Amino acid sequence: MKKLITVLSIIALTACALSLVGCKDYKIRKDWSLTSYVDKEGFLGVEGYEIEKCTAYTEKKLVVPGEYEGKPIVNVNASFPYVHSKSITFSEGIRSIYYLALRENVSHISLPNSLLYFNAYSIENLPNLTYNVKNGVKYLGNKKNPYVYAAGLADETVTDVVLEEGCTAIGSFSGTNIETFTCSSGVEIIPDACFVGCDNLTTVTFGDKTRWVAADAFAGCTNLVEVNGLSQIKYIGYCAFSDCRSLASIALDSAQTILEAAFSGCTSLTEVEVPHTVTEFDTGVFGCCTALKTVRFNATVSVLPEGTFYMVQLKELVLGNAVLEIGKDVLRGSSSTLEKLKLSDAMTTLPAHAFSGYSALKEVNLPASLTAIPHGCFSGCSALAEITLPSRIETIG
Repeated sequence: MKKLITVLSIIALTACALSLVGCKDYKIRKDWSLTSYVDKEGFLGVEGYEIEKCTAYTEKKLVVPGEYEGKPIVNVNASFPYVHSKSITFSEGIRSIYYLALRENVSHISLPNSLLYFNAYSIENLPNLTYNVKNGVKYLGNKKNPYVYAAGLADETVTDVVLEEGCTAIGSFSGTNIETFTCSSGVEIIPDACFVGCDNLTTVTFGDKTRWVAADAFAGCTNLVEVNGLSQIKYIGYCAFSDCRSLASIALDSAQTILEAAFSGCTSLTEVEVPHTVTEFDTGVFGCCTALKTVRFNATVSVLPEGTFYMVQLKELVLGNAVLEIGKDVLRGSSSTLEKLKLSDAMTTLPAHAFSGYSALKEVNLPASLTAIPHGCFSGCSALAEITLPSRIETIG
């Protein structure tokens, strides 16, 4: 399912890149979104058609043309595994570079002023690569060109990014030096891996219409402290905020879907409330959140999924009435810290050895509907001085 969502996200973003770019002289057609490459024989081609014999083996510079047979090359997925040139220039007219496959010998690429989207994430493994940018780019996108690209952020002096009104989609800011990011009101989706590697990012402000944070969007943003507008987000993807170690508080008021490991490794979180609006809640969402102490879980899901609080040292856990079952390793790591436990009033059974060895457990509210306490359920709970058994209890293991 996660792979399908990621694939659909990529397709959607590519479609945005093509549909939002406009021009006075022509309509962009699908067959004008072309793929450039250089093959083993040294031919520069577009979608399998030979354009010209290039001298990629001997020339210091290689130029990717901006048109083919009178039609503009608009979107480029460029693969140059056999290029020995040190410099590659993308011609004017090219508006989107979604992917680049380059040899390590390439040290410079030149980007055209017409460029609207450049996925810098695809070249982050070439640490010595340099590329030109528009001078002074700090505010990206406008009503005429609503698709934002991050090429200008290669300039280390650019730290604060504000999207102008009219921007409806954004590209990748991965690996850039930005410190603050403010969406325009029209941006609905934060795409996959959008801010991966943004080590300096501290503050994010979502636009009024932002509702979707895709997989890995802010993964590894270790200095991210403040996320304004998180309370309006409905969809939080796989590992969306994983390892955001400085994020001390989150508001999930409107959340409906929270996927696997969405907040895993957020080691500054101390208290979390999962609201009743959540109807899809995946495994390991708060795994390894080592500072997390108090959780109120009111999601409308029947099973508290596997590893939800894996290696978390909780002190207090309150489960809403929708939870009927506790998954495997949900509380692994809390056996020496959990002091207060309130189970769902709708639960009728507990797993064997569910809380065995929880030496700090002082208070347990057993649900009125509980009919049995299984074998070893509270064995070794040395701090538990008092417990009230529900009237429906029939067996004690």
